[in-house]
Amino acid sequence: MASALQRAYENLRTGEAVFRDANRFRQIATVLIRHGFGAVLQELSLRDEWLVKKLLELRSAPVEHLPLEKRVLLAVQELDFAAARRALDRALAIAPTYVEALEYLGMLLFEAGRIDAAFERLALVVELDPTRPYPLVHIARAHALNGNFDEALAMYARAEQLQAHAGFAAALGRLRLAAWRRDPASLALPDKVMAELETPRWKLVRVYLGALRGQLAEADALPLTASLITARQSPRALSSVAQLVAEIWLLLGRTDRAFAELDRGCKAGLLDILWLDRCALLEPLRAMPGFAEVRRQTLLRAEAMGG
Repeated sequence: MASALQRAYENLRTGEAVFRDANRFRQIATVLIRHGFGAVLQELSLRDEWLVKKLLELRSAPVEHLPLEKRVLLAVQELDFAAARRALDRALAIAPTYVEALEYLGMLLFEAGRIDAAFERLALVVELDPTRPYPLVHIARAHALNGNFDEALAMYARAEQLQAHAGFAAALGRLRLAAWRRDPASLALPDKVMAELETPRWKLVRVYLGALRGQLAEADALPLTASLITARQSPRALSSVAQLVAEIWLLLGRTDRAFAELDRGCKAGLLDILWLDRCALLEPLRAMPGFAEVRRQTLLRAEAMGG
């Protein structure tokens, strides 16, 4: 970690021109977003007035001068998916092999139902950097929603082999795949995942697994699912968690609670029209009053992403 931060710092310290260079903006944003402003200085044991001044300027800069990651994340949190797409397209026009932009765009395009365009971007990421696990996770999820379950499982296995920290996303993906194909017996979680289940970070996986296996009582489900949603969550995170909680309630047979979570996710900015249209678990909700409006709002956001 320290060596990676040291290299990032050395790149930043090269001079004023660094802040006019899109690629160096990416380096600045990576350090800020992944490690935090304070952590950079602490881990490097630096007290560099020039760096402090420039990073503070960057943190409070107008939107058009923010690093790509911040511009995109800000647009997504404000539900301005058209602005997010424009920022990603501008970055890729300058640097067509910018893997972070390709990966994020591919993920958003999958959710927006632009499957071919998403596959194209994520396949390029895998080609450019075969060590990145999350493009494989996104591809696996799309395969699962399209009913290509064997392909999805193969992708999850590849992601788990690449990086240990991809295990959470892959495990959650395997759980959902078993639920979507209505075959809990098909679920096979690696031993290292089972060993992690009791840790706080894996609470969501643990609750979903209990619902999938019929081991979660409804009386226990209410406080557990409520605890998964917090006031600190961003709109993007809230919509994602609401999707999962809706699936948990559907596994428990409570369509009323499931629809309430779906509506919560929609109000938070649900983009995932692919899931809304193709997830087999959602079938009981599609005839309910209000579902058409949820779909209409989600589709409008998806269409803002373009092709």
